[in-house]
Amino acid sequence: MPASNEPWPRLKRPIMATFRDHVSVIRDSVRSTSHRFGTSLLVWLLIGTAMSLPAGLYLIERNIEMIARQWESLNSFSIYFEVGASEGEVNKLVQQIRSQVEVATVRTITPEEALDEFSSYTEITDAMMLLESNPLPASARVTVDDELSLERLSEIASQFDAASAIEEIVVERAWLERLHAVDELVSRLGWVLGILFGAGAVLITAASVRLALEMRLEEIKVLKLVGATNAYIKRPFLYFGVIYGFGGSLVASMVLSAALILLEAPFGALWSSYGEMVNFQGDEPRFYIGLALVGVIMGVAGGLVASNQRLREISIH
Repeated sequence: MPASNEPWPRLKRPIMATFRDHVSVIRDSVRSTSHRFGTSLLVWLLIGTAMSLPAGLYLIERNIEMIARQWESLNSFSIYFEVGASEGEVNKLVQQIRSQVEVATVRTITPEEALDEFSSYTEITDAMMLLESNPLPASARVTVDDELSLERLSEIASQFDAASAIEEIVVERAWLERLHAVDELVSRLGWVLGILFGAGAVLITAASVRLALEMRLEEIKVLKLVGATNAYIKRPFLYFGVIYGFGGSLVASMVLSAALILLEAPFGALWSSYGEMVNFQGDEPRFYIGLALVGVIMGVAGGLVASNQRLREISIH
């Protein structure tokens, strides 16, 4: 028979008995947390604050990525013809552009249409009427397939640079490239702050659980003397971590929800000024469920750190 250090052999317990024990431990942990509500509230606020910033950066990165996808789906470039270019030259170039396989649509704007549109957006209509000739050129808006890459879009546009009737070709990609750069910056910043603030949340939980351990130190020593396992002793303190982590995630959810409410209107107004409608991403239930899971995982990690360290110290002494 193999030797054992335990004072008595373990017995296989019924599942329902184990379930009742866990329910009892959870009830005691909730009661203990509510009795120290001021301390618990402070811990929740600290953890929630630590979680809010990286989670907020994640939402910003998601919305920037969504905007970038919408702009990518509008692959197009504009052609501005020489002032005074004949209608025949313009039509000839437009036909050449339409012959490209990747080109979806070509919308031509005559000088007269450009002048009318310009006048409708300005208050200098009378001054424009004093001009002897129309100073605005003809232009064309070329839209290509949505799946076309930005590199291929630039190649198509550059084919017509040498045409004598064309003054300028503008590929609307500068804002998109800047947006991708901002997206990458926010993503990396979110990872860095997520790791730093996540470690801070774990340490906050560990400190709080360590306080609860010290308050029950004599009880833990008695349990160790009668042969209780470390897993049994650590169980209530892991539930403390769960309560602290989950409460912190609720605080972070409330902070982020308030931020979304405050930012959605001005953000939508800014985006609609560019002629597009967008819904601010981040109010989905799965995001808040994921935030709660992250909070619980960090709480459990903090509980493990504190309980393992204290039990190791008790075993040494």
